[in-house]
Amino acid sequence: NTLAAPKNPHAGCARWSTMKVLYTELVEAINGVSITSLLTATTQARLLGATSWPEYAQADGRLRALQGLHEKLCRATASRSLPEIEEALREAGELKVDA
Repeated sequence: NTLAAPKNPHAGCARWSTMKVLYTELVEAINGVSITSLLTATTQARLLGATSWPEYAQADGRLRALQGLHEKLCRATASRSLPEIEEALREAGELKVDA
């Protein structure tokens, strides 16, 4: 009974490298303000099974917050309500977004 060599001895290294890149992309997206980057990184995390990572949860939360802010800013732009505009700008400041 002999041990068979793995079919692809570098598969583990490739997976580690892929996950390292994913981690880097998640952290960069979390620290940025790009909805597109957050959407790309969270989608990749779901596809690679990394949804249990704390970075995934942070990126997903930031994505939802920025999407909500985007909607609020669109409404505020069309609004003549000063309180609505001020609220949208306050939220942008909290999310560290230059509105």
